[in-house]
Amino acid sequence: MDTTVAPLPGSRRRRVANLAVWLSVCLVHGAAVAWLAVSVQHFAAPLVLFPILLGFVLGATGVGLLRVCRTGSRAAALAGVIIAAIVAVAGQHYLCYREVRAAAAERDTSLRESIGFRGLAELIQGDLRQAPDGLLDYMRQQADEGRPLWGTYTATGIAAWASWIVDGLLLLTGALAVVIPALRQPYCRRCGSWFRTVRRGHAAPATASRVAQLLELAMPASAASARYRMVWCDGGCGPCGFEFRWEHGGDESPAQAWLDPQKRAEVLAILDASPEPTPEQ
Repeated sequence: MDTTVAPLPGSRRRRVANLAVWLSVCLVHGAAVAWLAVSVQHFAAPLVLFPILLGFVLGATGVGLLRVCRTGSRAAALAGVIIAAIVAVAGQHYLCYREVRAAAAERDTSLRESIGFRGLAELIQGDLRQAPDGLLDYMRQQADEGRPLWGTYTATGIAAWASWIVDGLLLLTGALAVVIPALRQPYCRRCGSWFRTVRRGHAAPATASRVAQLLELAMPASAASARYRMVWCDGGCGPCGFEFRWEHGGDESPAQAWLDPQKRAEVLAILDASPEPTPEQ
């Protein structure tokens, strides 16, 4: 959710500029993931697992780029990830097509330079497959040749096209599985930054009880301890987010609150005064 801090004048122009940068970055991002996929699949590309893992990579790096571009629109973030996924899927086929074209050009050059009886015989017999005229022609050739899937089964024609579509959907699913949870983090419209963790640690029951009373949070009677986390925007513009996770009986119960500057100072004083918490790095 967004904070209650009003955006500064001129922030709309900044958001539009960030959106343009973000969508442009998504195109490059998708192309980079496509290059990575083609490089890796020469060594190993397990069916089903490979596009999902590739989606995780795209989603994780996409979240990082989202923070760098300081894009706060969740709709724009999702649109950018979808664009990057489409480019990544199409880019893999395009790069494979370029490899085939390059190999065909190298083969033709070699034959022209050292043509003899053997090379001439190969040309006459038509053993050399003609290089595809374009990406679509390459895809058709690949579909006609078939795509080995499992065992002795090879998908040809429509089945091959369907398998490529499924790969694309698996990649997109993996990416969204990473991006969607990340978009639940608050965003500050004033400084244009996503909230990040500024402090976290463990609090023993006595310390946790004092903080809970201050913030009017219900603490389970059986809570043995609590983990806390504070999140804030880069500019420290407005309220600071505070989260408790009560640990009791092997379970965790979350509780959240927004801290104004006074409450934040009081919470920090309680946490700093207690020798019991163990900070987490």
